[in-house]
Amino acid sequence: MSGFPQPNLMWTFNNNPVDSDKITVAETYSTLSLSRVTPEVSGQYTVTAENKAGKASLSFKISVISKYLSCP
Repeated sequence: MSGFPQPNLMWTFNNNPVDSDKITVAETYSTLSLSRVTPEVSGQYTVTAENKAGKASLSFKISVISKYLSCP
């Protein structure tokens, strides 16, 4: 992301700061990387950019479905 002045970026997962044990945010904070994709990382991810000019957010949902789900 870019802007002037350079925006501060913050990632959240289900409205909480990302858990660095499960989710990696690149140094630039503009890239989210999921290294262990399991159903536990399913949910809403939001990146918020903020500077003196204002604030903008982008949210998206990820759904991870295990191929080993048991059927009744």
